[in-house]
Amino acid sequence: MKHPSQWVPSHNKINGTNESIENSPVIEKIQSVLWSDFNAVITENKTYLSTALYLIYWYHRTVNNPEKNKNMLENIDAYFWKDNNESIVKLINDPEIKKIAFEHIEWNVLVSPTVDICIMNENSEILSLQREYFPKWPALIWGFILDEDENNILDIDANIFTALRIAWKKIIWWEVIYGDNNQEYFVSNTEDTIKIKLSKNHLKWYKYKDKVTRMVEPSDPRHMVDTHSFLMSIEWNIDNNKLSWQEKDKIMDLDNKKWWFAFWHHRQIISQLTKDKDAIVIAENSHHKWIRGIINNPLEESESIKTRFENNNNNAETPCPELSPIVIKMIDDLYSDEINDICDGNSFALAQRYLVDNALKHSIIDAKNICPYRSTLYGIIAAVQFFDIISRMKIWFYEHWKHNSYNEQNSQKQKYAYFFTHKYKNHLDQMLAKFPEEIIIPTYEHLWATDLMKVRGIPIRFVWLSNDFLYVDEFWQSPLEFFWHDWDHSLRMAYEDEKYCLDNNISREELIEKSTIFWNDLLEKIKISEQDNIKEKELKKLKKIILFEIIHEDSKPFMRDIIINSIQVWEWADIHKENIIVDPKTGYFAREKIVEAQWGISPLSFLLHKLQHWFFDQVDSQTSQIVSPEFRTAENIAQAAYEILVELGAKPLPWVEVDNKWNISFDWLLKRTCSKSPYKTHNKDYVDISSEKYWDGTNTQL
Repeated sequence: MKHPSQWVPSHNKINGTNESIENSPVIEKIQSVLWSDFNAVITENKTYLSTALYLIYWYHRTVNNPEKNKNMLENIDAYFWKDNNESIVKLINDPEIKKIAFEHIEWNVLVSPTVDICIMNENSEILSLQREYFPKWPALIWGFILDEDENNILDIDANIFTALRIAWKKIIWWEVIYGDNNQEYFVSNTEDTIKIKLSKNHLKWYKYKDKVTRMVEPSDPRHMVDTHSFLMSIEWNIDNNKLSWQEKDKIMDLDNKKWWFAFWHHRQIISQLTKDKDAIVIAENSHHKWIRGIINNPLEESESIKTRFENNNNNAETPCPELSPIVIKMIDDLYSDEINDICDGNSFALAQRYLVDNALKHSIIDAKNICPYRSTLYGIIAAVQFFDIISRMKIWFYEHWKHNSYNEQNSQKQKYAYFFTHKYKNHLDQMLAKFPEEIIIPTYEHLWATDLMKVRGIPIRFVWLSNDFLYVDEFWQSPLEFFWHDWDHSLRMAYEDEKYCLDNNISREELIEKSTIFWNDLLEKIKISEQDNIKEKELKKLKKIILFEIIHEDSKPFMRDIIINSIQVWEWADIHKENIIVDPKTGYFAREKIVEAQWGISPLSFLLHKLQHWFFDQVDSQTSQIVSPEFRTAENIAQAAYEILVELGAKPLPWVEVDNKWNISFDWLLKRTCSKSPYKTHNKDYVDISSEKYWDGTNTQL
């Protein structure tokens, strides 16, 4: 039985789709209910299937609010270009269709990474796009991030390039020039009479993510948005009936419904992007430039940071002014309306906020020593701990805690329980003491899988920050849990690099250089281009995620021999893991080793189950561009692995079967992909045909 998460992707179109939508379980169910009516409504207007289900979902969700319910019905009529049509009435009120809509939206709709661009002129007017479909109010200019945006001609962050591309597609329309100079990113027509710019010196961006079950109003009907929005400017006298300048004060006025934006989050985006901050003599985008510089030039930037510390006698308090925007953002976030409300009447939260504020402000107190590395790191960690407590208070996590004894944590029994915090707290001091040359950079910057792969070879580790819960690696992780999750990755990478150098008798510098040369060549080969067909694009995505599984999830060095040997792993040794338990005799912590996977499990098998069983995919996680659901099969994973090995000229290990070309056999790789099955706590209903055929009957507790 297929779980609804395997249903049709959330922005398939009934007509002109590249997917085999006719075979979708969604269509099969609709056919069995009232296919002829539904088909007539959808195909006649070339409507998005997921949009239709989305509108039906919201119609029923607002049934207890007559005004909103009536509004949703009007939106449905407007969207389908019909008035009081009997087919539509029958469609939206059918109980089976209602059920399908709820299941599809709450289980299947994946968050799509998008970009909004807010263009404002000197009169504080906002450039708006009049939409021709639901709903009809003015909206920001937006677009989906494409696969090829990640590897763009400017070699800049995919979000920023997407903003430029959207400006071209929605405003300029014809041939353009993309540019990147010292002051700005820009896109212009070839005559340079139209130019849309994103300032580097005052880079303003804001991130917003929809959460389906928490929403009070519909978002964009075709997808749930996880959007980066950018404030841009334009040199052009607009003459387009679809584009117009709207006064900011009018569109931000809740009482003036005529000028409301199409979606509620647009008002929040406008508010955040256009509000004035207290002047601070540090460029807002210095942190962004630092991160992108490290990603695009890892060898040079790593050497530059190393030299910075060496010139300061490797002092742990060497200034890192690029961290100042992080500190400033955290200080600002401490005084959000939500946290202000929590601190009102809560002396403990109020006192903790003061201590965190104090620690952060001390990081930027000395103009000659802005953000000393070690103490800034500790200040940021203190802020993460505070945001963690706040995020848990909001979901009443502590409500049933014992007040007179230790509260043991068990993530198998208790939702949102501390796990990484419980297990990896001492990893902070391990890293700082044993590997002082490893530089940890906390960041809110969006990082792509390719970004993390590009910096794998250098001793710089990004630790991502969040002020609220995120769905990561199968579980909801709080700010502190996610922090320690990334910190653990960093420590394991340092240990694996050390082991590789000892095993191969090479220096750390040699490993850095060889790794960078290798990944640069390999990633170039699997770069997605506009000329690739769908199959080629999806196989390249699978190749990337196989590499990511090895060098990030397993923390192995990004080296040719590591990739070749890891793909050829044949399970024969138990995988152990260490648990932290509470000793019943002493009440203190003790370490316990258990067998996590008997006889082991291959990276390919692990990846198969991650892709098919909700490890990556959840309504509130940005995962729609990892691999398309229909390509998440054992055969495609094995094919991608086979092509990687052929491209690398891999020699088969002694236990490996070969084909008639003396390459590592596809069939052997397919068996390794299916041989063992991790036991999962989530969806177990999806069954891959090859897994049924080749599974050896072993479940591993992971």
